[in-house]
Amino acid sequence: MNVRETYVRDRLVMIPAFLSPENVVRLERAAHGLPSRRVTVRSHRHTEWDELDVTGRAELTQVFKMNRALDLVQMALSVSNVAERRVVCWANRYRVGEHIAPHCDKSGTVQLIVSLKAPISELNGGVLHLNLSEGARAYSLAPGDAVLWEATTVEHWTTPLVSTPDERDPERLVLVGRYFL
Repeated sequence: MNVRETYVRDRLVMIPAFLSPENVVRLERAAHGLPSRRVTVRSHRHTEWDELDVTGRAELTQVFKMNRALDLVQMALSVSNVAERRVVCWANRYRVGEHIAPHCDKSGTVQLIVSLKAPISELNGGVLHLNLSEGARAYSLAPGDAVLWEATTVEHWTTPLVSTPDERDPERLVLVGRYFL
């Protein structure tokens, strides 16, 4: 895959298995017990989720400063010195009924999200949708998968998490890195 061509064409790059299963487990454990705040958004639908403060956990914030992430951003945007730029990091945790309503972010150049925990089936929801020029695309992110996109220009949302007989309490956990270039 040519990262630059994909990004120019789609305004996003999907990276399956961006993190190894071992790193996913380690980072998901590191996110347990972190301080959080309840995010409430009232747009056309009321939505809520937990935003976790990862600033005190270097192993979580370093995901966005590791060579693989920096190289991805540099290749996609055809820029250099990304390591010297500002990156704001946090994690979002979603439980049954929770999701993100359609929106574009207000700041940042690009955003990289990395899945640490996901429902076992699309039937449980938690699917990321990105509204591109040719229409919306759906992405079911498995733990370890990552997506880099222009969150300020590409409208995005997730489907609500729902309980099913196979997974009564689905949960979705993503690390978020917003790059200011």
